[in-house]
Amino acid sequence: GVHVGKESSSFTDLSMLKGKSIFAISRFGSGSHLMAYVLAKELGFDTENDMKFEVVGNLDGARKALPENGNLVFMWEKHMTSPFVDKGEFARIGEQPTPWPCFVIAARDDFLKENSDALRKTIDVVREECLAFKNGGSATVDYINKEYGIDHTGAETWLNSVQWNCSVGLDKDMLLKTGQVLHSLGRLDQKPDLELIESITASIGS
Repeated sequence: GVHVGKESSSFTDLSMLKGKSIFAISRFGSGSHLMAYVLAKELGFDTENDMKFEVVGNLDGARKALPENGNLVFMWEKHMTSPFVDKGEFARIGEQPTPWPCFVIAARDDFLKENSDALRKTIDVVREECLAFKNGGSATVDYINKEYGIDHTGAETWLNSVQWNCSVGLDKDMLLKTGQVLHSLGRLDQKPDLELIESITASIGS
């Protein structure tokens, strides 16, 4: 979701952001930083010259910063921000889907060579926990409601929309697409091709 301060900002539509907005990000290199470039490209920004950033740290930092600066725009998972939209702290003025998975498990080549069995066991544990959480029904919904303040309907919607893949390996097409998007945004110097992706994934046997 694309958020602004409900009371502080005059932005009501994504079309109003160009040349005026400052992207609030958790840190440089983070998802909120990269997604700012994805949105900016969609809106026709000059991503070399039109991008301004302010580091706010996390969601709590954004809750403090947005009411104080009406030019700040904050991109964060929409279900996690719903309680603050409902309370009137934030206004959600649009959405921008991520062109890549939100999280991956990564390891260095030397670690893989020395600890591959331990890593696979760890991933098995994560998979089991993910499945238990995903299939937990009302207990999981109650947990989400209690921990994150998301109402039960929103929690159910979020739970039904989330997918976990805890298998060892990477989807090569996904990795290629992600690399191409990052290159188009100027975040990668080299445009990846299938040969490069094959070389990257060879060490993990995907």
